[in-house]
Amino acid sequence: MKKAEKSSEILVVDDSEDMRELIMEMVRDAGYFVIGAESAEMAIETMRFLRFDAVVSDVELPGKNGLELAQIIAKESPQTKIILISGSMIPAIADKAYAMGIECIVKPFAMSILLQKLERLIGK
Repeated sequence: MKKAEKSSEILVVDDSEDMRELIMEMVRDAGYFVIGAESAEMAIETMRFLRFDAVVSDVELPGKNGLELAQIIAKESPQTKIILISGSMIPAIADKAYAMGIECIVKPFAMSILLQKLERLIGK
């Protein structure tokens, strides 16, 4: 995977610290600027102060889930691209996500798949 030409800003949202840190490390190594959040609420608060080119979020989060977060992002920051990840992607959630133009990835996944999706969505 080539390094991002311009440092795009990516927000990674996952309540599992290990998964969040792993994704952040791989995305950072690909040349992106990365910030992490452990909940949808923390992500929403972070997005009040910073603009992100993309958000990578787990579906299963405490409080608001990843799809609810995606709906808020789509309304408040429509230019931000979204990728949802889940160990058990429920068809109804996947259908709603795809209808909103959101990419979905099922865990476990190769990090190269995530990086390819980011590259394609952001256009870097």
